[in-house]
Amino acid sequence: MIVLRGLSREAAHAEAFLQALRNALPNHTVHCPDLPGTGQRFQERSPNRVEAIVSELRRTAPEGNKHLVGISLGGMIACEWARQTATETRSLTMVNASLRRYSFFWQRLRWQQAARIISALWHWRNVEKRERRIMALVSNLPFDAERLRQWVAIQRARPVSWQTISRQMQAAAHYAGPINAPCPNTQVLISRQDKLVSPACSEQIAAAWRVPAHYHPEGGHDLFLDAPSWAARQVADWILHHN
Repeated sequence: MIVLRGLSREAAHAEAFLQALRNALPNHTVHCPDLPGTGQRFQERSPNRVEAIVSELRRTAPEGNKHLVGISLGGMIACEWARQTATETRSLTMVNASLRRYSFFWQRLRWQQAARIISALWHWRNVEKRERRIMALVSNLPFDAERLRQWVAIQRARPVSWQTISRQMQAAAHYAGPINAPCPNTQVLISRQDKLVSPACSEQIAAAWRVPAHYHPEGGHDLFLDAPSWAARQVADWILHHN
């Protein structure tokens, strides 16, 4: 199984979800590869197209059939990965993702959050301010000083450059996605209270592809952070059904 994170995030940001997923699927191996430019690959140059990111990830991915899970930008990458490897993909789960083909730009990045987004980018060199603003954008949980400390430590150990963010944003903005579901066993998970990306984006994907959509009533954009057990259960049930 491959789990893919979103813009500027790495595997360490999803520890609770990954552990819940491993607990729910003890007979499966869960991989969460870092995208080029992030995590263990923070010194690498990020491609500015989703297709190229997939090509990079596939070079070191385990061979054989796969279940793909992706959140936000990771959902677009998982979608393209499934399109490129249709015969190997057993299931696809896209979480709070969006595709240019189906959604307006102001749905894919909510204009109401423009001030917070600009502030996060403006304070890019101030890691603590930047991570606190990102946390407020992607999570609906009460502020957690310990979590902020962990996020700051992650970024100081493996800093994500402004160039990486810029190129990842280009990749996300450009990616249209396929007309039809790239995998017949596709599901969509949606946070009703997503402040960053309109839930309509995922709803439009599910409607166009005629695939199931499951809603979390309170979670924010980073559903792996806000509801790790719920998200892991949804993914595990889907995988067990299509294993």
